[in-house]
Amino acid sequence: MQRKYLIALFIIILTSFIIIDTVQVTCPQCEGKGSIKSFSQPTVEIENVIAKYTTTACGYEWWDVTLYIKNNSDKNLTIRAYLTPFDAKANKTYSNIAWNIFIGPKESKTINGTITVPDFYGFQMHSDLKVSARLSYDNLGEEETVCPLCNGSGKVTILNFMKVYLSKR
Repeated sequence: MQRKYLIALFIIILTSFIIIDTVQVTCPQCEGKGSIKSFSQPTVEIENVIAKYTTTACGYEWWDVTLYIKNNSDKNLTIRAYLTPFDAKANKTYSNIAWNIFIGPKESKTINGTITVPDFYGFQMHSDLKVSARLSYDNLGEEETVCPLCNGSGKVTILNFMKVYLSKR
């Protein structure tokens, strides 16, 4: 009698595993759409920033700043470069200066501009200005990418569904 119960239990467990691994339900990650929203982060890198002293007048120093950047993505981008002047002699950081820059795909670009800072040292000796730069991407939008869980089908097996559900807890 016990042997019949063990065989029945074995058949039930085997059938359950087959059902769990073959029956499909709506994907919990993309909710059955097959795609998810994602933000792609293009890579624009700062190759160099050079600040060159030009003149002092009216209590201010004028510095020519050249920013070298390279777009490694395949997209046209509008980026914002934030330049932060820093005077090492006075140990003083000045306000950020923002430049809007358009750069094409796989393009290297040189941007020139002028920065003015207060003249603390007189006409004969200028500050030791350093300029740091960071980039911000203003025009990135959401893109639809294929759902990695269901590979775009919108359906997953019950086993994969349970894996996702249990990993969230």
